[in-house]
Amino acid sequence: MFKFLSYGFGCVFGGTVTAILICGILLLLSARQTKYGNLTPIALLSGSVLFCLLFYQLTTMFYALQLKSTVMDAIDTLSIGMQTLDLHSSEESIKELIARYPVISNFLDISLLQGINWDEPIKSIHEIVGNRFNSYIYERLGWAAGLTLIFGSAMFLPDKTARKRKEPKHGTSPTGRHYDEDFY
Repeated sequence: MFKFLSYGFGCVFGGTVTAILICGILLLLSARQTKYGNLTPIALLSGSVLFCLLFYQLTTMFYALQLKSTVMDAIDTLSIGMQTLDLHSSEESIKELIARYPVISNFLDISLLQGINWDEPIKSIHEIVGNRFNSYIYERLGWAAGLTLIFGSAMFLPDKTARKRKEPKHGTSPTGRHYDEDFY
């Protein structure tokens, strides 16, 4: 129990730090783009939304990476226990395995067992569970990259809400003082 809590805190920390780094770099680049080095309201809003979305995506990705290694280690240790099972080439043997070790049922769908190699069931289960975790991790990475592109590009939009400096109606002298052309 405490092991998974420590994994959770580590993953939250990793997701937070990574999201801060990505958003910080984008905000710095956005600020350098503007004329006076200020952040635009669009950049601040986009950065805030991007941080929240990246925090979720990266935290779940880091947790999936940690769970993948833990579950794979558990499957490897179960392989020793499976040597005592009388496995025959049928779906019933996997149902018996799931009944004995219910943790596998969370990651193993019976419909995925169509192409299982019944000569080496542990290797096949290891491969199926690994592929499920990999697809989830790649999905999180894809979402994080897509969100970074969308909200990162929004940070670089020009600020249309800023007031433009009004040029004086009268000319200015080289010293910067205003003078009235009609007066001279």
